[in-house]
Amino acid sequence: MINLLYCANDLVFDGIMLSLMSAVSKTKSPINAYIMTMDLTDINKDFKPLEQAHINILDNVLKIENPSNQVTLIDATSKFLEKMIDSPNIATKYTPYTLLRLLACEFDLPNRLLYVDADTMFNDDISKILNYDITEYELAGVVDHLGKRFIKKDYINAGVLYLNMTKIRETKLFDRALAMCLNKTMVFPDQDAINELVTYKLILPKEFNEQHKWRKSTIIQHFAKTIQFFPVFKVINIKQWHIERVQKSLKLHVYDEVYKKFLKFRATYGKDFLKPLQVFQPITWKEQHKTNIQELKAYISQNGGIFRKKIKN
Repeated sequence: MINLLYCANDLVFDGIMLSLMSAVSKTKSPINAYIMTMDLTDINKDFKPLEQAHINILDNVLKIENPSNQVTLIDATSKFLEKMIDSPNIATKYTPYTLLRLLACEFDLPNRLLYVDADTMFNDDISKILNYDITEYELAGVVDHLGKRFIKKDYINAGVLYLNMTKIRETKLFDRALAMCLNKTMVFPDQDAINELVTYKLILPKEFNEQHKWRKSTIIQHFAKTIQFFPVFKVINIKQWHIERVQKSLKLHVYDEVYKKFLKFRATYGKDFLKPLQVFQPITWKEQHKTNIQELKAYISQNGGIFRKKIKN
């Protein structure tokens, strides 16, 4: 059994559906997926929770591959409001849903849990993660593609984390990270907190969180926002649900079969509930240039400069 955890609102439902469909297509092991969500529409009208109807769609689709697959919804609204409503990190360029993973200890979840961001796709059998013994570690993760250069050489990307919930409860890692996020404004809120506070971590091969580009060895591809410095500066933020951009701009076709099934199942199971699928045309040169300038200004403004002060090892 592979236990997965996603934390999200309804805006990234398509990402979660694609991620899970790619996962079940690559493994014979049953997948037990937990989807943590919350209703923050009082703060932002776009912060709508995932509903049981979303979960039913996912559950139906996953059971086509394996009847033992299952999806469970976790409503973390009350816990989040209780612990994090006054956090200065709610209003950063990242949504507060990234903070939800720090509430994992508040719920009855398996002791071994693979947290994955919604913008991930599985390219190989994720059961390979089980080959890593994390009994003595709080978590295992992959070094951040850019963070290792500009922050700290072992700075972990929190988009894919193999969690030892027993050890995390023992060291109170997530409790301490919540407290830090409640009292300190950070560039990458919970990711910075986890990296600063974790004591026992295992560094995984980059195949488990490939943030740069697809390779044959990739197990999980993370469509994270990244920066290309050469031959020209470019901010790349293409998600896997931007199907046309993945195929035409990234020239990536390894997920075409998943896309075909996704479009079919979305139309079949979601026709009476889901909004029409948004089409993302390839970005023009002018749009890319505008994005580059906006992202660079936002980064400098929030970070206090072009480069962050590196964390000493």
